[in-house]
Amino acid sequence: MASVDNLPAFHFSALLDTYHTCVENAMCDMQDQGILARLWNRDQTIWQPAPTDIDNRLGWLQCVETMRSELAHIRQFAHDVHREGYHHVLLLGMGGSSLAPAVFAQLFNAVESPLQLTVLDSTNPHTISAYTHMLDPTRTLFTIEQIRHDGRDLVVVQTFL
Repeated sequence: MASVDNLPAFHFSALLDTYHTCVENAMCDMQDQGILARLWNRDQTIWQPAPTDIDNRLGWLQCVETMRSELAHIRQFAHDVHREGYHHVLLLGMGGSSLAPAVFAQLFNAVESPLQLTVLDSTNPHTISAYTHMLDPTRTLFTIEQIRHDGRDLVVVQTFL
């Protein structure tokens, strides 16, 4: 079994190359349109004139206020899981379902915690298999973030766990 000491908590990189000008222009357009302020004001017209699917997907904007009262329970859960013999948490997700946890991994692994959190931003079977072989499954808590609503992601994960 390989060491988990060399596993990145999260790996993300962007190589803009020929897209640099397009990204710069898009950033300027976003600033001109006040997108950031509009987002915090839950302005669904950022995406489309008639909000149909986005109106229930902006709850993350208030996650700090919502989760603040749950912090003691979350800490207790982490200590209870550690006391049961778990030392590592591997979160499997993609895109939005792993973005926030990836940020948390960077923040909370810098703080004293009984559990090491690794966020795997992939549903690629070979990537999942590589990570699961580097971890002791008897001491790893696997958590799977639903990515698609049809359950295909869970089938992929179940194949390799």
